[in-house]
Amino acid sequence: TLPVVPSQIGARLYPLQAPRCDDSQYFEYLHTTRYAKIGWSSWDFAFEGWKDCKRGWRDVFGLKIRCQHGPGCLFGRDPVYVSQIAKDASGSNITLLATWYNDDQQWSTQFKCFGGAKKDSLNIVAVSITMLLQLIRAIHEKNPNTLIVVMGKYPQTYRHITYPFVVRHNHLVKEAVEKEPRTLFVDFYMPNVDEGTFYQIAHRGYPNCRGSKLLAQAVVDG
Repeated sequence: TLPVVPSQIGARLYPLQAPRCDDSQYFEYLHTTRYAKIGWSSWDFAFEGWKDCKRGWRDVFGLKIRCQHGPGCLFGRDPVYVSQIAKDASGSNITLLATWYNDDQQWSTQFKCFGGAKKDSLNIVAVSITMLLQLIRAIHEKNPNTLIVVMGKYPQTYRHITYPFVVRHNHLVKEAVEKEPRTLFVDFYMPNVDEGTFYQIAHRGYPNCRGSKLLAQAVVDG
C-alpha cells in the first residue's frame, strides 16, 4: 500500500459516518486522506480565503456569491485557502475531486448563496467549471505529476432519474477539465429507483453500499 499523505489542513483518514456494508471489513482499515465539508460547494474550496470579497460578496463568472461557507453560504467565516488544499493534494499520486456536487442544489436554500437570485443550472455549471479549473491548476502548480480525477455527478433528482440536463452538465464539465494535463473525468450511470436500490434511506440523496461500489468501480474503470 502507498503511504498516507500528511495533511496540513485538518483532513481526516476516515469519514465520520459511512454506511455499513457486507464487505466493509475488507476496506475499513485502509487510510485515505480526505477533506470534505457537508453542504459546501466548489467555490468554498477554490479561493485564497476571503481575498477579492467586497462587502461580504465576491464576483464569480458574473455571479455574486456570499463570502461564507456551508449551505446557503451562511455557516462559516473561517478562511479556507486553495493553496493549502493544493499543497495537501499535490502530495498524492492521485487526487479525486467532487467539490462541485452541491453547486446546483442552491434551490434547497432559496438561492441564499446568490442573495436570493434564482439562477439557471447552466449558469451554475459555468461557475462549477471555473472553480474546478482553479483548484486543478493550483494542485498542478505544486506538482504537475499528480493525476487528478474529477467525479461525475449522480442525479439528485425526483426518483433519481438521469434527465438530459444531468448528462449535459457532466459532459460540459468533462469537456473542460480534460483539457487540463493529467486530469480525467469519471462518468457513469446511476440507476433510478425503478431500476434498483442504489440510494440510502438514512441519508436520502446519498448512494448506499451498492451505489458507492458503482462509483468506486467507475473510478477504477476510468
